[in-house]
Amino acid sequence: MNNPGESVYNKTKLKTEMDLYEVQVDYIQYYYPSRYWKYINSTVKASALDDYFSQLRGFNMVSPEGDGVHATDQPKGEYRADISEFFCDGELVSLRSWYYGYSGGAHGWRGVDSMNFGGSDCGSFTLEDLFGLDETQALLIIKRCDEILKLDGSTLSAVENKAPISLADEIDGKFLTAIEMLEQFNFNDRGIVLNFGSAVGLPYAAGEFEVTVPWTAWNFEINEIYEHTQIAKFINEKSG
Repeated sequence: MNNPGESVYNKTKLKTEMDLYEVQVDYIQYYYPSRYWKYINSTVKASALDDYFSQLRGFNMVSPEGDGVHATDQPKGEYRADISEFFCDGELVSLRSWYYGYSGGAHGWRGVDSMNFGGSDCGSFTLEDLFGLDETQALLIIKRCDEILKLDGSTLSAVENKAPISLADEIDGKFLTAIEMLEQFNFNDRGIVLNFGSAVGLPYAAGEFEVTVPWTAWNFEINEIYEHTQIAKFINEKSG
């Protein structure tokens, strides 16, 4: 394996281009031969393939006579996704996937997905598991993100005019919980990067946002089942 922080990988492309739509998903694959890196590669590949075939199925299910991408007065449908490295330090890996799609209408859809791996003694992890977060704690984090973002709906189009925009207001406990709103995150030397956008209720016109919570300001204890893992040691070192 190469020195910590040095990434060695290639990018694989899945692409189908038809007259009425185009689907492309790019994803990362590491060269490292160990079981752990094979695990990361297989997790990434499975996610990319699932996304790819799901989009093909969606575009193909619309008949030529129907609405959407097959209607003659509609522009060509498209979908793009790219799973890339956000951060890597030794066996600690954080990946981010940007995606965008359009199949007709006023606008398409877009968002950010993430995958996080805490080393060969941990595998993948979520914030909920790593820190044992409950709904109350997750809601406190969301409210703090609201204070940082200060999203103002008056800056959007008249159709989307809301002031202010609150992430906490989108949580209803049934269709979207605070824990679910924190599912898309990354990490690096600085801290935890929380990703927000239309997937968690923000207006499409608001775009995608991220909030970085420094390790020194992250006040949640690591779950005891993770306390001897590489990711726990990394966090403890960074939080001082």
